[in-house]
Amino acid sequence: MAIGIKKGAVVATPPMGASFLWGMPQMPEFLEYPFYKSAVYDPYPLFFVGQINCAEAAPFDESGLLPKQGFLWFFADLDYFLGYTDETERQPGRWDKKAVQVLYSHVGREELAHEFLTFPSETEMMPPEAVLLEFCEVPDDADGVKLLGKAEDKVAEQAFGEGWQPLLQIPGDENLEAGRFSFYIEREALSARKFRRVEGYLSE
Repeated sequence: MAIGIKKGAVVATPPMGASFLWGMPQMPEFLEYPFYKSAVYDPYPLFFVGQINCAEAAPFDESGLLPKQGFLWFFADLDYFLGYTDETERQPGRWDKKAVQVLYSHVGREELAHEFLTFPSETEMMPPEAVLLEFCEVPDDADGVKLLGKAEDKVAEQAFGEGWQPLLQIPGDENLEAGRFSFYIEREALSARKFRRVEGYLSE
């Protein structure tokens, strides 16, 4: 079984330690916000995609693959596909570790800072409002937003091959002006909690 994700209320400020897509992350102060280092542009922050409270997801993780405590934070170079810039170096297909990052920390909600800003204070551009998440068990091949399970994009599945596991799959929606975006991780790295080895796939 996969972990299904139901979208809930849209909120300006999620409760501390909640699970949500978009908005701004709540991270411990010792973690550094990930930046993309380009040969063309000055370093810029990767777009924050979502925060998962592992304790909330754990009761639905029949596989036992995910941590049972702590938080996961997902980031990707998705600015163009979310309508925040007219320029992009990215194309549909497989994205390497430079363009995608997943951070993990075994912390409690009391150690989280309220918000990590993803945009400089002088810009008027702000991320889409946060969408609260709830978890449930779904079949491995279920569609929609989910953790683990089978790949919904068979081309992506072939691009990574055996040994790789979809970690988080997000279909295009009113915010993501593209196809499905998926975070993939090698099963060996997942077992070792080496989340920085995640790569991405943007489906057409």
